[in-house]
Amino acid sequence: MVKILCVDDDPEFLRILGRMLEEKGYEVYLAESGKKALEILKNVSPDLILLDIMMPELDGWETLKEIRSTGNKAPVIMITIMYAIEDREKSFEHGADAHVPKPIKKVQLFKTIEWVLKNSARRRSLANH
Repeated sequence: MVKILCVDDDPEFLRILGRMLEEKGYEVYLAESGKKALEILKNVSPDLILLDIMMPELDGWETLKEIRSTGNKAPVIMITIMYAIEDREKSFEHGADAHVPKPIKKVQLFKTIEWVLKNSARRRSLANH
């Protein structure tokens, strides 16, 4: 089963997102902050991380930087209202694999998840040869 860590400071959005993902058959872990996400990552190796940018304390970019500094290479999709080209570029510079705008559209989210998972599996396969 594919494990997805969802990180967002909005508990209602996080609950809805988690339920949507569980209905699609994913194993879901929820974190209401970057710090909580980093704690979860000590015990869980997700196949994918969905990460909000605008959060107190550690924003999504800082959280992603911390995640990458631990050697974690799980693909990351930034989910955010910050969809300007500069924001997307900053996400990619920090190691994100994709960027999905809020409010999210279910179809777009699931297509992006499938694309990122497929491409990260392909990259791992190529790296091992």
